Amino acid sequence: MEELYWITRTNAVLTVAWAVFIVALIVLIFAFAYLNTVYDEDEIDAFKKFCSKYAWMEFTAIIVSVLLIVFVPSRKDMLIIFGVGGAIEYVKDNDKAKQLPDKVVDAIDAYLESLKDEKK
Repeated sequence: MEELYWITRTNAVLTVAWAVFIVALIVLIFAFAYLNTVYDEDEIDAFKKFCSKYAWMEFTAIIVSVLLIVFVPSRKDMLIIFGVGGAIEYVKDNDKAKQLPDKVVDAIDAYLESLKDEKK
């Protein structure tokens, strides 16, 4: 079952997304710190050229990892979604399952009536 495979992989995807996000933020922090400590204009221009080559990759990594962190549920949440969703679909499609609440109410009513009769 393909769904079960992806359910088991969700935590790994989230872990990688968090790692990419943290590494990208650390790289950005060090880049800004480097720019603040360098006073030579030639070094700043060389660093800006270097960063302009790779900045789009950095921002893409941050955006993709944030999207994964936000939209990929954990394994526990996936199992709940899969299990509850499957149960709801089953109850919607099965006529016997739709009758269960009525039968449960009837059974409880009959049990309470038998308790009432025993007390008399």
